[in-house]
Amino acid sequence: MKRLFFIALALSAAFAVSCSKPEPDSFSGDDSILGTWLMRADEYHYFDVTFNKDGSYSWTWDGASGKLRDTGTYKYENNVVTTTATKFFEEDYETHVMKEADFFNTEWNKVRTITFVKNEGAVAWCTWENDYFVENSENFRENNGPILFFKEGADVKFGASDLKGTWELTADSSIDRIIFENNSFTWYSAWPNNEAEGGYSVRKDTGTWSLNKNVLTFEYKKAYSSYKTLGWNQATQQNEYVYYKVDPVTLEAEQWESYDSGWSQVFYIYISDGKLIMPSGTYTKK
Repeated sequence: MKRLFFIALALSAAFAVSCSKPEPDSFSGDDSILGTWLMRADEYHYFDVTFNKDGSYSWTWDGASGKLRDTGTYKYENNVVTTTATKFFEEDYETHVMKEADFFNTEWNKVRTITFVKNEGAVAWCTWENDYFVENSENFRENNGPILFFKEGADVKFGASDLKGTWELTADSSIDRIIFENNSFTWYSAWPNNEAEGGYSVRKDTGTWSLNKNVLTFEYKKAYSSYKTLGWNQATQQNEYVYYKVDPVTLEAEQWESYDSGWSQVFYIYISDGKLIMPSGTYTKK
């Protein structure tokens, strides 16, 4: 199963907000929308949007295309935020400094809407319409419903003790299983393989973890695979492998190929009703 990983992509960066004067009555309603929301449903294109108490906002697309930011004012009514852009910024590819620029899409009317379909304070499920980069959430990765947003720095009701145990996500016959112990973890990613005895090939990662509010950090130490690469076969024009037997219940292999890791990943998460919500999907506690 492909993990929607994005390595050290500045999840906690705070973006500058426009100095344009907002309308005095531009914000009213539930304070729970205030703050910075992170949309991380894709590792190549993602955004942060900040709603301030004074009625100003900042929306920043990031990823493979570099940073694009618009700022301005917003209004909130009946779970719908309407933003009106007054400034646009682009990232300089050499200096990585954000510089004010002309709106590159002159056909954009500079007004978008974001609907908070469900808001639990630390996470929200949202849709958006009339954006200049990805026009609406339905066009985002052929999405068919609201997209998960995580709130930066949110106060949460769960802690490290709630995370301990075994969590699993199953989709298209693939299995993602994370086991959290006191400060160590084991993460199995298994996918169907008819050539492997037991019916699966598996990657296993181990290391340590820590939790700070809703920010989960993995420190990877070792990686294991239930197969060995023999290299390129000139005759068949493809790579050849040796597959080791895998127990389909425990996902442990009869033999592992092991590698040193030495890297880290950071995720925003949410735990509620026996569900662990991560950007890659929703895991159920076993």
